[in-house]
Amino acid sequence: MIQEKKTFSLSTEELSVAMMLCGYEQAAADALKNTREWKSDEQLQEMIGEAELLLRRRGYQNEKGEMDHGLESLIHLLMRAEKKVRCVHGKTVMLLHNMGSRKVLVQTCEDGVHSFYDIDLTKKEQGEKTIQDFYQFPAEQPIEMEPFMMSSEMFQSFSVAKTAAQVNELLSKGEHPPAMQVFMKEFVESGCFLNNLSLIKSDYITDENEMPEIHLFLPSTSFTWYIDYTEVDTQGSVYFYPTEASSLIQMIITRMKMWFGY
Repeated sequence: MIQEKKTFSLSTEELSVAMMLCGYEQAAADALKNTREWKSDEQLQEMIGEAELLLRRRGYQNEKGEMDHGLESLIHLLMRAEKKVRCVHGKTVMLLHNMGSRKVLVQTCEDGVHSFYDIDLTKKEQGEKTIQDFYQFPAEQPIEMEPFMMSSEMFQSFSVAKTAAQVNELLSKGEHPPAMQVFMKEFVESGCFLNNLSLIKSDYITDENEMPEIHLFLPSTSFTWYIDYTEVDTQGSVYFYPTEASSLIQMIITRMKMWFGY
């Protein structure tokens, strides 16, 4: 078990080497390959040596190659947690790993640096604060925007739109409600990127992941758009709801607790 209130901060290279030293060679290799294009195996091995040296300088590994017990415990929890939740906000990622108790191991990744700490998800001030701090939902004000609906065909085109030109082309086809036009404008301003939350079931032995549930949303000025696509197959429609931050946070906490079995 990770020591109470002990935190860790590691680069992707340091984390990958720590995973390798704990016996998770394949997962470590995959993580390293995703960081950049390696010109040769020699270049990769040189980087591994440098990262291992940094671990020693930072006191995470002794001269005998033995790892800090806290970091070793963290790596095993990280890799063996069967159920996880992945939160994405822009280019920042946060993973919550179920620790088999009321505690959750939180992993944030920004600019190639991974930070770790644990929280008690059953404590309102910890769970809700973690979600709000990560997503930075806008302050609540009276919602004057109307929800709108999008056909499955349009949503399919929307889901692959990556530029303002592609979004404008979608809007040029037919008449659309004002709320949709506002949403599309905000979507373009966000870089054509939706924030999301995924429930993940992971198997570290087979290195396979399942995502039974994915939630999509986009921040606006005083509320957040929640995208409900649960009826896209049965009704051929996707619904976009202006949602208060408190309601969205409560939904996220409820889904995470159910997923982790709390």
